[in-house]
Amino acid sequence: MKIKYKMADGEMVDVEVTEEVAQSLKEMEREEWRQSKQIERNVMPISLTQMEDENGYQLVDYASDPLEQMIAKENQAERRAKIVKALKSLTPVQLELVKLLKNGKSISEIARLQGKHYSVIADTFELIRKKFKEFL
Repeated sequence: MKIKYKMADGEMVDVEVTEEVAQSLKEMEREEWRQSKQIERNVMPISLTQMEDENGYQLVDYASDPLEQMIAKENQAERRAKIVKALKSLTPVQLELVKLLKNGKSISEIARLQGKHYSVIADTFELIRKKFKEFL
């Protein structure tokens, strides 16, 4: 009996197998499908209010609640003020590096542009990160 088999590279090929092997493969596929459906039914959907990004900030749009909108705007204004303070604490060299990074340059590209070793630029960004952490 011939079956379709998906290779590791994604190519589908016809493979000759015994009836017994074909039946076993079919049963395994059915069981896998049943288990995936069972997981889908048993997993509780997460509430949007519980979703957070990697920094712990909630990923909820409070557009429907005016009070929540106002609080979100205040929080955003406070965060902006903290970022401005952090930026003002940077040296001119550090500020230039932040601008280059913001403009899409990688640390490797910045090191090449500055004529410095990668580790020097990476260490400088670590210091910048620590400064930002103090303010945020």
